[in-house]
Amino acid sequence: MAQPVDAVIQDEWLRRQQRETQEQQRREQRPDFRFELPSPEASPDATAPAEDFCFQLDHIRLEGDMPSGFGWLQDEVSAWQGRCLGQQGLAQLLKSLNGSLLARGYVTSRLAFPEQDLKSGTLVLHFFPGYLNQIRLPQDYRGSWRTAFPARKGDVLNLRDLEQGLEQMKRLASQDVQMQIKPSENEGYSDVEVSVTTTRPWSLSVTLDDSGGDATGKNQWSAQAGWDNPLGLQDQIQIGLNRSSDYDAQQGTRSHNVYYGLPWGYWLIEASYNKFSYHQQVEGDVLEFMSSGDGHDVQLDATRTVQRDNRLKTDLFAGLGVRRRHSYIEDSEIMVQQRRLSQLQLGVRHRHYLDTGSLNLSLTGKQGLRIFDAESGLDGPDAPGPTYSLVQASVGLNQSFPSMRQPVWLSSQNRVQWSNTPLYSLDWFSVGGRQTVRGYGGENSLGGQRGWLSRNELGHTWWRGQDVFVAIDVGGVSGLGTESYDGRWLAGGAVGWRGRQGPIQYEAFVAHGLHAPDSFKDEGLTGGFALTWHI
Repeated sequence: MAQPVDAVIQDEWLRRQQRETQEQQRREQRPDFRFELPSPEASPDATAPAEDFCFQLDHIRLEGDMPSGFGWLQDEVSAWQGRCLGQQGLAQLLKSLNGSLLARGYVTSRLAFPEQDLKSGTLVLHFFPGYLNQIRLPQDYRGSWRTAFPARKGDVLNLRDLEQGLEQMKRLASQDVQMQIKPSENEGYSDVEVSVTTTRPWSLSVTLDDSGGDATGKNQWSAQAGWDNPLGLQDQIQIGLNRSSDYDAQQGTRSHNVYYGLPWGYWLIEASYNKFSYHQQVEGDVLEFMSSGDGHDVQLDATRTVQRDNRLKTDLFAGLGVRRRHSYIEDSEIMVQQRRLSQLQLGVRHRHYLDTGSLNLSLTGKQGLRIFDAESGLDGPDAPGPTYSLVQASVGLNQSFPSMRQPVWLSSQNRVQWSNTPLYSLDWFSVGGRQTVRGYGGENSLGGQRGWLSRNELGHTWWRGQDVFVAIDVGGVSGLGTESYDGRWLAGGAVGWRGRQGPIQYEAFVAHGLHAPDSFKDEGLTGGFALTWHI
């Protein structure tokens, strides 16, 4: 049967879920900046018209200043060779090739026909690349564009490079940016003028919610402060504090975190530090004792955008993390519960833009490493060790339906974790609670080596950003750690309301379990709330 989850493990799962939610929200809040460009023209077979008077073109030659990285253009030119083209065909060839340049973001580059005699069977195309002369910001703007934009003076101007730079600048909530491309004084060059609208660079918010654990306090206070562009490098720093509202000598939890993000063209470098502590007075059959613990996480991540266009964006990322955990009884450390772990993570994120939504995919591999004083591991065939490995994948769909009489939206977030090595309990996949399967809380959680989760919401925006929604959540676990369970999956349903009025943001929901192991106690209706004041 499913045994009650240890309060320490339960709190660890809650902290991890909250960190993952915070990281996901940080990614989702980063704006997308896209210029709509036409798709490339169809192939020559589909576009070349049949004409009575035409020239047999056995060779097509590109001339002009040809920068590196334009091999694809020669391939497209070669596809037209061997055809008999007349006036319409030549016009279609030029339109197709210039359309390909435009679709790839080379909006100031073009191809043209010089004067020539086509009776020789050779067609000459002259390539006029458009170069970047300079990027200009307002004179009174404090900050540099160089860390945000991957383009430099003398580069062939590409709109995707400019999109990336504008997107990096718009990461900072305190500023909005627009741009114009203007001819430069130098022939073949263009200037990019960026206009910036700024508000105060700092932000502060205070939140009260009931996302904590039963043992150390359900109601939690948190404060989040941010500073945009502190070094003038389009960078960002955030500091967070959290504490249970009924913190006292008998029970409580508190934590703090620091985040710093620095862009560099197509790269984003991020560093974070999280530290927490907790304590609770435990009443045993014979005696009472104080159980406590603390820990910290250090993470360094690098993300590289490797592909972007009208419809999609793909990032590769790598990260190195260190985790430490300590547990105590009456201030004496329980050495067998001490954790010193280091890990490397590699992954890919992909976003596909739909007409009225987006599809987000991610795949992450994590590998434990014997570095930074990592522990040697526990004894036993199924005991976890420091060289654990696991794979996580997610699929998220966000879709709105603006054509309906009432604005309706759908959100489906799905995750899976797989591992063939024993894992420490802090890396188990867990379900049950407001961040996973709503309708359960307290001791009603499941955890294991492997797992899956699907969270689905159907909502209606009924008035000025006020959303009402219904939700169905389903999740399960398997593998090591689940042997004693009489059931390995949960389902729950919820109805809720979220919105914002001025500086106040809020969310509330009620939920009920729909399926659980027989040994789980029936919690009836559960609920949750979050209230945030943006100062």
